[in-house]
Amino acid sequence: MGDLIAFLMVIPVFALISTAFHYWLHNRILAILIPTFAVPFILPLIDYFMLGRIDPFTIDAMLNAAIMMLIISWLVSIPFKKHRENNGKGV
Repeated sequence: MGDLIAFLMVIPVFALISTAFHYWLHNRILAILIPTFAVPFILPLIDYFMLGRIDPFTIDAMLNAAIMMLIISWLVSIPFKKHRENNGKGV
């Protein structure tokens, strides 16, 4: 049960991070790829500072975080793309 709650708490955090990148970066590809590669490297650092050691499943967690962040960033990019196309600011 604790893993499910942690998983459900990560999704809104990833969505907020992705929204911030899409707000600041007008290039859709960069706004998707930068958080996709940055967040999985930040999460093990947070884990290390909290636990004082590196978890043995860090590589698996980084891969899962990258896949989740890629999907969430892509989904967040859709409304930003539509909004920018409607306002004539390009993609």
